[in-house]
Amino acid sequence: QDCTVSVGFTRRQGAQRHVHPSFRRLLEEHPEYLDPSTGRLALVFGREDDGLTAEELRLCTHLCALPTGRVQPSLNLSHSAGIALAHCFESRLEQVESLDKLELPEDHPSHVPHTPPKGWAPATQQQVDFLIERWGLAVGAVGLPTEEEAGGHSHYRRRKVLGHLRAVFSRASVNEQEVKSVHGLISSILNLNTQLESQNSTNK
Repeated sequence: QDCTVSVGFTRRQGAQRHVHPSFRRLLEEHPEYLDPSTGRLALVFGREDDGLTAEELRLCTHLCALPTGRVQPSLNLSHSAGIALAHCFESRLEQVESLDKLELPEDHPSHVPHTPPKGWAPATQQQVDFLIERWGLAVGAVGLPTEEEAGGHSHYRRRKVLGHLRAVFSRASVNEQEVKSVHGLISSILNLNTQLESQNSTNK
């Protein structure tokens, strides 16, 4: 719950599910995910027999696959975890070594531990989950379904409005200030809805 980015590993593709084809490339695209000063990264693996459920995948901010071949299309849990951790270690090592090679003065910002300004630290998964819960109230207030998904088999369910909101806020890596601002918007929507209901009741 206290992580800022969570990567779930799966081989399952779907119309409503984007799975990044390479964890290594994902780390290259987002090197900040390995910087301990900007948050915590969680690696999420499923059971060897059936992998992560649709509900577990929905809670991850990113989905990723580990490239394999046709001869051996899947890996066991220990091998998958080892490969992912090795990518993390190698990528973080490259970041640190590249900084050490630079000839910078002692007072350069890179030598000083980075502390985000108050309110601008990355939001934790718990904070995003609570935000989605409140979005559920706002979505319900305007008459839309409050479930995140609906229909069929667990891996082929259709994502609804609230599910799309979770995907957007998880993928966006929002910070605490942005979460606070959106909470204000939700409160305004709920207050306006209460006022409208009161007026309709009076008119009746």
